[in-house]
Amino acid sequence: MEQEDYTSRIASLEELHKYQHAIVAALEAEKAPAEYINKAKQAKLVLKDKIQYLKNKVDNT
Repeated sequence: MEQEDYTSRIASLEELHKYQHAIVAALEAEKAPAEYINKAKQAKLVLKDKIQYLKNKVDNT
């Protein structure tokens, strides 16, 4: 994968991360069951990990 591809993928994942953050906030505001909030938070963390992994790849190339 070229650096340009990484950059566009990072931007895409960052948008998904922001969206997932909004989902978590909405679930918390609506006092959703903890199970749903935790699943949403886990999905957000997975995205964060993917973003960090790709950023590290870009920095090392």
